[in-house]
Amino acid sequence: MRIFWFVSFLVYASFTCGAPQGHVLGTELKRLCNAPESTNAYGACLGYVVGIHDGFLLDSKAAVFCAPPEVTRLQLTDAVRAYMKDDERVVQRSANQLVVDALTATYPCAVPATN
Repeated sequence: MRIFWFVSFLVYASFTCGAPQGHVLGTELKRLCNAPESTNAYGACLGYVVGIHDGFLLDSKAAVFCAPPEVTRLQLTDAVRAYMKDDERVVQRSANQLVVDALTATYPCAVPATN
C-alpha cells in the first residue's frame, strides 16, 4: 500500500511541476485518459483519478461523492472519462475539480430523508 501512495504522489508531482499555476488542466487529463490503456499516459490518468478519490476518503468531512467500497480503479477512471466525453466544456477546468465533479455526478451521496 505504501508503494501505491508513493507512486500516486510521484504521478501527481510530475503533473504539477510543469503545469501553469501549479495545477493540471482538464485538457491534459483528457489527453492522458484517452491514451491506450497499456500506456504510461493512461497509467498517469489512473493514478491521478485514484489519488483524488483516495484523498477525499481520508477526510470524512469532505464527503462530496460516495463511491461504493467495492468500486475499482478502472470504474473510477471510466466515470471520469465518460464525464469528459459528455461535455467538452468541463475540460477547461482544473483537473482536480473535474475529477471531483465527475465522481460526484457518478456517485452522489444519499441525502437523508427529513420528516
